[in-house]
Amino acid sequence: MTSTPADVAALLKIAAMEPETLDDLDGCLRRLRDVQKARRELAKVPPAMLLSGLLDRRPRGGDPS
Repeated sequence: MTSTPADVAALLKIAAMEPETLDDLDGCLRRLRDVQKARRELAKVPPAMLLSGLLDRRPRGGDPS
């Protein structure tokens, strides 16, 4: 149990973060769904196209690491 005004203030501050926290969580869930959708789509792509896509992601003319 809280016993000081500072304890109550700290709890109120945390409780006030709920809407922002829910918005953050909603954004994370949307991104996760996008990732899952992309993975499902990539599973349908022929291997040669995947390789081509991976090679296009590599930096050109620089350090390969």
